[in-house]
Amino acid sequence: MAKGKGVNKITIDNFGGEDTLTRAEAVQFIYNVLENGKRDSSGKPVMAGRPVQPHDPNELKPSPDEEKEKEEVNHV
Repeated sequence: MAKGKGVNKITIDNFGGEDTLTRAEAVQFIYNVLENGKRDSSGKPVMAGRPVQPHDPNELKPSPDEEKEKEEVNHV
């Protein structure tokens, strides 16, 4: 899910933030957080609180795919 709904293109639009999750996606998300997320000093997984205000997409850093696309366009 952090990689978007389409695994071949990682973009903000492809993320589908307003979409609902299937049960399998929710289980995978929880698993990913527990396995790969931040940990406190005792090693227990922790999650940061949800932001009060959403980020402006124009201020976000480009994803690796978007960087790669820019490089490909610049090399042409």
